[in-house]
Amino acid sequence: MPFNFISQALLSAMAAAVYAFVVLLFVVLAIQQAANSVRIARLKRRHGCQPVNRIPQPERIIGWHFFKIQLNATKNKNVLETGRKRYQEYGQTWSVSMMGHTFYNVRIPFFQV
Repeated sequence: MPFNFISQALLSAMAAAVYAFVVLLFVVLAIQQAANSVRIARLKRRHGCQPVNRIPQPERIIGWHFFKIQLNATKNKNVLETGRKRYQEYGQTWSVSMMGHTFYNVRIPFFQV
């Protein structure tokens, strides 16, 4: 055994300390995530935010289908037309998952002053 100089009791104590640290880290991160969710919900309520329109996709984890559509639009050189059609169909704000990330798209209309 390579750890002849370390007693079995010391190894058990070290394992328990590592386990306790991992559990404590998990609890702290869970509390932090919950507090952040509450903060975001309050912010949305205060500003009257509506839920974002989500573009229907066959799968939302990787977003491969939407990536292929965007790639074809780039190859066909009609990205602007494709984007304009999305805004007409889904509104001024919508989200999509692509390559593992969620993208929020917002179109703010120009106001003449």
